[in-house]
Amino acid sequence: MGSRKEADYLPTMLGSTVSGVLARFPFHPIDTCKSRLQTQLWLSENSRTHKIYYGLPDAARTIWKREGLRGLYRGFGPTAFGSAPASCIYFTTYELSKDFLTRKVGGEGDAFHVHFLSGLTAETVSCVLWVPIDVVKERMQIQRVPDPKSVKPGSLYYKNGYQAITHIIKTEGLAGFYRGYGATLVSFGPFSGFYFLFYEKFKNFAKSIGGYSSEKDMPFWAFLLCGAGAGSGAALVTNPLDLVKLRLQIQRGQANSNKGGKTTAKPLSISKVEYKNILDGLVKLYKYEGIAGFACGVQARMLFFGTSTALSIALFESLKLGFQDVLGG
Repeated sequence: MGSRKEADYLPTMLGSTVSGVLARFPFHPIDTCKSRLQTQLWLSENSRTHKIYYGLPDAARTIWKREGLRGLYRGFGPTAFGSAPASCIYFTTYELSKDFLTRKVGGEGDAFHVHFLSGLTAETVSCVLWVPIDVVKERMQIQRVPDPKSVKPGSLYYKNGYQAITHIIKTEGLAGFYRGYGATLVSFGPFSGFYFLFYEKFKNFAKSIGGYSSEKDMPFWAFLLCGAGAGSGAALVTNPLDLVKLRLQIQRGQANSNKGGKTTAKPLSISKVEYKNILDGLVKLYKYEGIAGFACGVQARMLFFGTSTALSIALFESLKLGFQDVLGG
């Protein structure tokens, strides 16, 4: 395999930039439900009994009833703004790493280590942007409007993404945007590794049973199915890591909510169970919530990543091939 020129990666960059934004919009409500489900017990005073949402459908109905469409799309602004450059870095780094490992380390293009390590590398590099995006998004997603029927109602903490960003800078500094950075790498590094590993295997299988000679012959729906299977599988395997990562990112925001001057809103109740790091979080998750705690929000997470990564990768593959034709790649 010969080395690719820098210009050969331009279709990848363009395709990933466009797909990164388009794929986020339809599935953000599922991500919001996932975040609420994963934090509701941890944020409550009685970590074993205080529930607001009972599964994904109930979470969606409850949020819609109490907060409307705005509640389901809370935190989407920062996500939409940052997804384009972050997705570009993510997919381009994956392609660069895959080509490098195939040439230097050895093995065929579908070797386990090539795809897993390339996915891990892509996540490590792109987390420079993804982590700040997730910190702002997730802190906004877990907010609830006041509800007198709730056991302990919360209230809006950040009115919008701008207020969230300025408040984090004021109370925590730039370091606040990287709360849980290590946990994110530990969580999404393996996720991306398994995702690309599963995806490339599914894609090769699809080409085999479909009789497609190359990716250019594959229909859009084939990319969708491969992406859905890969996203769901990777989400299932790494759910406990994602859960702890989410709580670590929120934790600092709660601890610093009363610092840096007056605010017009209150955060949700501060959890009495504090996580020191991801390992400590996993231990305390099992201690206070049992083995079932590891599966908290897993259905929502599998649905979100199964659908969003399916659309994202299908759009990426199709747009990349389209840009290759236009640019003569």
